[in-house]
Amino acid sequence: MTAARLKKFAGRSYVLLAIELAIIVACWQIAVAELDLVNPVFLPAPTEILVGFKELVESGDLWTNVQASFTAYVLGLGLAIVVGIVVGLLLGSFIPVDKLVGPVLWAVYAVPWLAYRPLSVVWFGFGRGPVIFLAFVAAVFPIIINTAAGARTVSPSFLNAGRVFGMRTPAIFRKIVIPSTLPFIFVGVRQSAILAALGVLVAELTGSAEGVGALISLSTNSFQTERAFAAIAMAIVWMFFVGELLKHLSDRLGRWNTTAGQR
Repeated sequence: MTAARLKKFAGRSYVLLAIELAIIVACWQIAVAELDLVNPVFLPAPTEILVGFKELVESGDLWTNVQASFTAYVLGLGLAIVVGIVVGLLLGSFIPVDKLVGPVLWAVYAVPWLAYRPLSVVWFGFGRGPVIFLAFVAAVFPIIINTAAGARTVSPSFLNAGRVFGMRTPAIFRKIVIPSTLPFIFVGVRQSAILAALGVLVAELTGSAEGVGALISLSTNSFQTERAFAAIAMAIVWMFFVGELLKHLSDRLGRWNTTAGQR
């Protein structure tokens, strides 16, 4: 499928998504505001959610909490990317490292990351530290797994050719292993980007004083559900935007790899 056809297909997908959302919102509005099928305290109408969104913007609460969540998200995901790529490359390239460190990592991975939330408060105290830590724990393992899988697929003939030409281990990693592993790394980062956002929201919902999750919790507890739904909508848009951005970058990388391979 050519690039032009892919763009045309993507455009149609967005149009269909917009139509689906419009139908859902219209039915929602009619069911709540016109037919009174649902108590608006439990499920406010879309127009009331817009009012709640406007109140959050005018009060400054929305941007303050979005900034707190975004900072924790970037730090947690960024740390997960760095650690995940390094550990994944070591696991996938060196059998002794895999035998020694692998079992410990998989044992930690088997524990649901939400279970670390109480411990994170003990280790990092209250504030932004536990939120960053939970985002990191939620995001790091998909990157490790995919990076290690990519490193194992590197052709031994490429590695031997590099050694024949006198390349040392750092140069082999930089010029052979990492470029060959990039598609796998992007797959892991795409998965981790969503998991890191979930980690941030869950950490804030369960005991943080700031952030989008804390805003949802506070609004719900005070029965301001229109504000809570406005914050939830912001979180959905945030995760959708990040997912689409990484998908676009991954598609561009895939085309670059195909072109490079043909050369």
